[in-house]
Formats: sequence, C-alpha cells, structure tokens
Amino acid sequence: MDIKEIFWDNVFWHIENKGLNAKNVIGSNQVLAKERKLNLTLDSISKIACKLDIDDYAILFEEVSQ
Repeated sequence: MDIKEIFWDNVFWHIENKGLNAKNVIGSNQVLAKERKLNLTLDSISKIACKLDIDDYAILFEEVSQ
C-alpha cells in the first residue's frame, strides 16, 4: 500500500469515527480522496489535520496491521 492510500484510509477513519462530513474536512474533492487518488501537499495535510483536531500528523501516515 502506498503512502497516499494509508493517509486517506486514516483520514476517512477519523471522519467516520468523529461523526464529521467528508466534504467539510476535504472539500469538493472528497470523491477522489475516497478513491485514494487525490494528491497531497503539506498545506492540504495541515488543513485536514486541523479540521480533524489532530496535532501530530504522523498518525495519519501510520499503517494499521490487519
């Protein structure tokens, strides 16, 4: 799994578990994000983490063992 897929899986996990709306967190590109195809910038990661109330961005890049 590549880093983008891990990031988006974690973002959507947080969105779901915090009862948030994907469009409010990600914006109009939530469909591409859901398909794990939306590219990332440090700025977009920062904004998403802020909306998810996450201080340590590293948790968004941690792969969960299955």
